[in-house]
Amino acid sequence: MERPPVPCRVHLRKFITNMQKLGNTCVRDLNVPLNVHIEGNIAAGKSSFIKHFENKPSLITLPEPLLRWQNFKGHNLLKMKYENNKEFEYLFQSYVNVTRIEQINNVFDKPGIRIMERSLQSSFHVFIQNSHEKEEMDELTYDVLKYMYDVFTTGAMKIMTTPDLIVYIRTSPETCLNRLRMRGREGEQELGLEFLQQLHERHEKWLNTEDAEKDVKCQIMIIDGEQTHEKIEAEAVKVMREMSKLAAERKVLEHLAELCSDLSTQEELHNCK
Repeated sequence: MERPPVPCRVHLRKFITNMQKLGNTCVRDLNVPLNVHIEGNIAAGKSSFIKHFENKPSLITLPEPLLRWQNFKGHNLLKMKYENNKEFEYLFQSYVNVTRIEQINNVFDKPGIRIMERSLQSSFHVFIQNSHEKEEMDELTYDVLKYMYDVFTTGAMKIMTTPDLIVYIRTSPETCLNRLRMRGREGEQELGLEFLQQLHERHEKWLNTEDAEKDVKCQIMIIDGEQTHEKIEAEAVKVMREMSKLAAERKVLEHLAELCSDLSTQEELHNCK
């Protein structure tokens, strides 16, 4: 197989010009598909954080579809899971996977940055792994859910479900418990500190280790969820800048791919002076 052509000086000048044009762009100008996942414990502050990106040009926010989980043909699947995790974890996680895929499908043909509250990845690496580790899930159930996760995150679906950036809202289990009690969401009142500590440990193992970015294959931004509203808002601005940077880099790569596709033969390269 022949090696693909490499841009020469003539094409490089055009490439540099395109990069300079992108230098002062912002998110609204970069309608390129990017997947951003907002992760964190229950009541860590994810829902509040994602609101900072609502109704902004080129940003598509995908909050957790809680209402669907709380009312599937009259059944509150989320409450059922919390009250009897061993019996209903498979049912709940299967439905969660479907609703997340539906969310992605509904916006997949729209240009822009997709910001999703939690993900297929956290469902598997945090909740499913925790249930399996605590022996609340048998091996067959775990194997089926793992197979489902692998199908949804590899092959042709990989581009739809793989994150380009993960934002981890890191909040202590104690703070999460206090917030959980204050908001009074149905089904959550039965949750205790031990369960929140388990989920915290799963998040830490997944997103806050030396090799975490290598394992998830994307950048991870860790935000202290204990901060004041004003400081959290400033953190959202930092995330916005990072998304703009990633979108600009993606746009530049698109330009480079177009330039390379214009180079029809190796002979054309040799003739450049």
